[in-house]
Amino acid sequence: MSLLSISYSILISNSLIVLLLTTIILYYKWSFNYWKKKKIPHPKPMIPFGNLLTYSYTLPSMHSFLKITYDLMKAEGHKHCGLYFVSRPFYMPVNPEYVKAILTKDFVHFADRGLYYDEKEEPLGAHLLVLEGEQWRKMRTKFTPTFTGGKIKLMFGGLMSCAQKMLEVVQETDVHPIDIKEICACFTTDVIGTCVFGINCKSFDESDAEFRRHGRRLFKMSFSFVLKIILSSSFRKLAKLLQVKIVNAEATEFFMEVVKKTIKYREEHNVTRNDFIQLLMDLRKTDKGLSINEIAAQSFLFFAAGFETSSTTMTFCIYELAHNQDIQEKVRKEIEDVLDKYDGVLTYDSVLEMKYLDRVIDETLRKHPPVPNLPRICTMDYKLPDGENYIEAGTHIFVPVFALHRDAEYYPDPEKFDPERFTEENKSKRHPYAYLPFGEGPRICLGQRFGQLQVKIGLITLIRRYCFTPNSNTPYPMDYDKNSIFLTVKDPVWINTKRITT
Repeated sequence: MSLLSISYSILISNSLIVLLLTTIILYYKWSFNYWKKKKIPHPKPMIPFGNLLTYSYTLPSMHSFLKITYDLMKAEGHKHCGLYFVSRPFYMPVNPEYVKAILTKDFVHFADRGLYYDEKEEPLGAHLLVLEGEQWRKMRTKFTPTFTGGKIKLMFGGLMSCAQKMLEVVQETDVHPIDIKEICACFTTDVIGTCVFGINCKSFDESDAEFRRHGRRLFKMSFSFVLKIILSSSFRKLAKLLQVKIVNAEATEFFMEVVKKTIKYREEHNVTRNDFIQLLMDLRKTDKGLSINEIAAQSFLFFAAGFETSSTTMTFCIYELAHNQDIQEKVRKEIEDVLDKYDGVLTYDSVLEMKYLDRVIDETLRKHPPVPNLPRICTMDYKLPDGENYIEAGTHIFVPVFALHRDAEYYPDPEKFDPERFTEENKSKRHPYAYLPFGEGPRICLGQRFGQLQVKIGLITLIRRYCFTPNSNTPYPMDYDKNSIFLTVKDPVWINTKRITT
C-alpha cells in the first residue's frame, strides 16, 4: 500500500472519529436543553454522565445523590427540579405538596412505577410492585383482602415461634457481641418462610439455608445486575426483545418449585394453614382467573420485599437504642408495663398497645428508610401545581424519601434519634408527605401492617430479655451499602448484649 493510500485511510478514519464525537456532543447538548426549555430548575449537567458526577468524581448512591440535589434546590427556593441521568431527563419534586400531587392527589397521571417486567419470560417478576395500568388495579383489588388485620392476626402464632427461635440463638451467645444484622435477617427470613410459604427455613440452623442464600443474593448490585436495570429501564422494548431477566434463574426455579409443590401437597392432602399461600389458595377457589404464576409472583414479592426491609428496620432500631440508653430503657419499661396486664404473655392485642415502641420504630424508619426513593413514571401529560410548567408523558420521576426524612425544616437536628417527633401533637404540625417509609396513595405498601407487626414482635422479644450497648467494631454513624437496592449496611453490625435478670 502506498504512503498516499495510508495517509488517505488515516484521514478518513480520523474524520469519522471527529464526526462521531461531534455527533455525540451535539446530541448531548440537544438533550441537555430539555429542562431549560421547560423553564424547570436543574443542576448543570456534564457530558457524558449528566448530573451523576456533578457533586463527586465517583458514582454516588442514588439516595445521597438525590439528597444533595434536594438540599441545593431547596436552598435556592425551588419546589421541584429536573435531573439528567446520562442524557435522560428525570424529574424530582422537592416541596411536599408536589409529592402529594404525584403520589395521591393526581395519582391518575402517575399510577405506574415505570419498572421493567416481562411476565411471559419471567413470571416471577410480574408482581404488584411493577405491574401497570389495569393489570395492576385488578391484581391490587384481588390481593388487598389478604392483608386485613384479621387475616394477619391468624399468623401471630407463626411469628411468635420464629421470635422464640431467635431468642434461643441469642441466648447461646450470651454476654458476647452479636451481629444483630445477621440475627434480624435470619429472623425475618424465617418469618416470611413460615407465614408466606408455611415452610421452616432453618435460617438459624443452617448457614447456607436455601431461603437465606437466595435472600442474600437478591439485592446485591453486581455489575451485570446494574447493566440489566439500566437497559430494562431505559430501553424496555429492547430488553423484552433480548429477553432480559432481572431475577437470576436459580432463584426463579427455586421459588416457582416451592409454590407449586406447596399448593399441590395441600390440595392432594387437604391441608390448610394460617399463612399467605393458604389465603391465595382460598382466593383462587373464588377467582378462577388467578394463576399459579400469579400466586408465585406475589409470594416472591412478599419474601423479597418483606424480609430485607423488616430486618433492616430491626437492625437500625437496636443499633440506635444501643446508642440511646434512656430511650431503650423507656421502651423496655413500656413493654413490661403492658405485658403485666396480660400476665406476662405477649399477645396480638398487647403488641398493639405499645405506643412508645411505635414512635421508636417510626423514628427508625424516618432516619433510615429502607426504601430511600420512590420511582414513578408520568403516564399522561401533567400540568404542575405551579400552573405554569408541565411534565410530559413518559418522564421518569424520583420522590426523594431519604432527603425529605433528613430535612431540618420538618425534623430539626435530623441526625438526632428522637422518637418524640412522632407524638400526635408533633405529627400534626408537620406536612404528612414529609414522612414516606411505606410510600403513600393508592400504591402504598400493601404489606405495611404485617411488616410492622413482625418488627415489633422481634424487637419486643429481644429488648425484654437483653440490654444492648455499642460495640467498638461498629462505628456511629454507619456508612450505608452502596451496592444494595435498599438502605442497609454492608458490614456486620456488632452489638454488645447483656441478659436482663429478673
